[in-house]
Amino acid sequence: MLALWVHNVLVANMGLALVRTVPYGVQRTIRSVASLGATAVKGLGHDPVWFVVVLDGGRELEVATARERASVAVGPFEASHT
Repeated sequence: MLALWVHNVLVANMGLALVRTVPYGVQRTIRSVASLGATAVKGLGHDPVWFVVVLDGGRELEVATARERASVAVGPFEASHT
């Protein structure tokens, strides 16, 4: 999955050829960026990180990324504990 931010909407391209586009309206982050462990997710380098956002409908979405992309991945939100 590849994704990008458009204001407070995380637009994700999903599927084998990344042809399915899904918008996720995000209210806020609820978990700070934290280390994930090198073997937890493939393709994110040797030190991936993760954080959690709350979607407009109240569901939670876990987001993982390479550490060097964390500030971009958080998008318009500051990752913080609540």
